[in-house]
Amino acid sequence: MKLNHVIVVFKKPSMLHGTGGKSALPRLKRVSPDLFRRRLLMQKSHVKTIEQVQKILKELEIPHEVIERKKLESPSNPPSPPFLKGGAGKLQASLIITIGGDGTVLAASHVAGNIPILGVNSMPRTSVGFFCAANASTFKQKITEIKSNRLRFTSLPLLEVSIDGKRLPYLPLNDILFVASSPAETVQYMIQVGQQKERQRGSGVWIAAGPGSTAGICSAGGKVTTVTSRRIQYLARELYPIPGTVYRFRKGFIPPGKSIKITSEMSDGMAFLDGSKLMYPVPRGSTLAVRIAHQRLRIFL
Repeated sequence: MKLNHVIVVFKKPSMLHGTGGKSALPRLKRVSPDLFRRRLLMQKSHVKTIEQVQKILKELEIPHEVIERKKLESPSNPPSPPFLKGGAGKLQASLIITIGGDGTVLAASHVAGNIPILGVNSMPRTSVGFFCAANASTFKQKITEIKSNRLRFTSLPLLEVSIDGKRLPYLPLNDILFVASSPAETVQYMIQVGQQKERQRGSGVWIAAGPGSTAGICSAGGKVTTVTSRRIQYLARELYPIPGTVYRFRKGFIPPGKSIKITSEMSDGMAFLDGSKLMYPVPRGSTLAVRIAHQRLRIFL
């Protein structure tokens, strides 16, 4: 494919920012030397990968622009970072390269539209990098294969989320977690699968399609499916055993074209999309609805 312009999205090295500033490094070294060494190695690997990717892009004469990941993360409204041109939230680029882990891929996926993503795992020794097809040592091979059309992207299903009929501006790739604003609070809600409803009390509900089936929902007891599966999987977390109550909708699958609905019965219900950055209130009486989106994500795997 023609790489006329590439957007490089990177995660800022964690040890170089934060409330601790420069004092964070010596303090961590003093309190936990082992953790300090591991964090330092992770930071060095991340910085080295950022430098390596830019070096190779220059060698191959591929025009590129570098953007920090946090500029993509806007919970309230669709993102409008400086590299969005032409309106309609479309990136004017041939390819998006992410440097970091799966979190950076997820952040980029929310604004990618039809532009393919190549994830580069900058810390392969410690990061899962499920959505990352490359690392520092394999990046040149991967980008060359993409340029010569020897590597094709995969189309992955995305989730469409609405609250009281209003569509949210982001299409989650990984999962959705419906919980209370406090992790210590019991979550009360009505779940609707098809035409059937059930009142539940527990810790919340995981919702994912194929791409997110190996993430949080799997750890909670869900099933791993193919990454391209368009079936919606749901799993209720830690349901409270009310005497005389038999829960029918503990977990299951919903076919493409159908939706799952959750009506909040608490004042501080929350929906988290693809992690902790994108969160939306679902107050008492409001209904969260999830279905497979028409749009798909193009990504090299």
